[in-house]
This record gives sequence, C-alpha cells and structure tokens, in this order.
Amino acid sequence: MIHIRFAKKSEMTSIHSCYDEVEFIHSVFENDVIVVAELEG
Repeated sequence: MIHIRFAKKSEMTSIHSCYDEVEFIHSVFENDVIVVAELEG
C-alpha cells in the first residue's frame, strides 16, 4: 500500500537531495505543495 502525506519542513534537505539525483529544481516549502509517498510492506 502507498501512503501519501504532506512533507514536513524538517525533511526538505533530504527531499532536495533526492531532487538533485534526478536534476529537479528545488521546491520552496513556503510556496509549493510538497508530498511524500511512502511504500508500506
């Protein structure tokens, strides 16, 4: 099952590291809607 939730500000460093791996432009926490998908099991 996949669980989708809003990102926490404290996760932004990790999120930006993932973005860098795929050459995405960094999000701005205060301006963008950022979600995290978590795979259970």
